Amino acid sequence: MSALMAISVQSFSLPWSNATADLEFEENSLARQFDWVLYVDGASFDNFLNYPTSGLASMNKFSASYQQTGSSFLIRGSQLPVYQRKNYEEFWYHDGRPIGQRRSCSAPTPADEQGVVILRTQKNEEQFSYSSANCLIRLFLEARLNQSTVAAIVVPQALFEKISTDFGQLNFLPVQPDTKASDGNLTFRLLSDPPGCERHFYYVDHRSQQL
Repeated sequence: MSALMAISVQSFSLPWSNATADLEFEENSLARQFDWVLYVDGASFDNFLNYPTSGLASMNKFSASYQQTGSSFLIRGSQLPVYQRKNYEEFWYHDGRPIGQRRSCSAPTPADEQGVVILRTQKNEEQFSYSSANCLIRLFLEARLNQSTVAAIVVPQALFEKISTDFGQLNFLPVQPDTKASDGNLTFRLLSDPPGCERHFYYVDHRSQQL
């Protein structure tokens, strides 16, 4: 992920998201606010590859699917086209470490459009939250590499604090929303579902601070 992050920091500097504070996560509401949605479904597989000499059990899997919303049609009052949700990527983790990835299509997040990344899961174990944070950052950076704006990252409220802490281990630190981020910083907004928790994060390159 370091190479991906290095490219992103050098290439883009986007302002804070303009996602509304009362964001709702029902599909029709999302379609009115964003051009696209990345749904990330997370699950644990405790018995997968679970045999005496295996070093990979248990595993966490994250399946990302892409939904174009047609918000521009809604704004114009035009009839909304029918968009099919597309499988995008799968990520596999063991003990919080990424061990596999499979991409079904090229990066779908269009340049100069705005979307939201939504994690959906019932899991809240410590290792699962770190895997979740790692996966969400990867998808965030992929969208940024495609010059697409990530208005917000949404996680289950039960995982909000854990994932916030895990972002810090990935060099993304919390910042006050009225703080002006310096040029080159990657920023995003973390929201909870159901709503109630909100935090802003920015990327800190510790290597540059040591020079």
